[in-house]
Amino acid sequence: MDAVVSKQCSKGETTPSYTIEDTNGRLTITGLSSYNDQYVQAMNESNRLGACASLTNSGEDVTPKWGLVADGKVTLKVWVNADNKAGKYQGSDSNVEFDVYISPNELGDGGATVGTVTVTFTSGIGTGAFTPSP
Repeated sequence: MDAVVSKQCSKGETTPSYTIEDTNGRLTITGLSSYNDQYVQAMNESNRLGACASLTNSGEDVTPKWGLVADGKVTLKVWVNADNKAGKYQGSDSNVEFDVYISPNELGDGGATVGTVTVTFTSGIGTGAFTPSP
């Protein structure tokens, strides 16, 4: 994962002057019924987008919380990473493919890539169906 992008949703990343903006960006992933009661984050390196339930910055550490899958879906907040900040995402981008990661806990410990989701966003809001890795 690109080092700059991974700062958005990677546990314990040291970032002394990292700013987290409030975002209205949302990504809803459907088709996750095999992962109910597990946690998800999604990353798109080419557009520098990260999606997780929340980000907090305490001192020098950025801590993401992954989103809980319920009823086969999850809705995550989306940030765009630029210049040491997680900026609000408001894009209207088409066919944006995210890698989807699953973990047994909300901090992402033991997480693994399990597939992708391709989304078209309108004003930062998008929904897509999960595609498992072969």
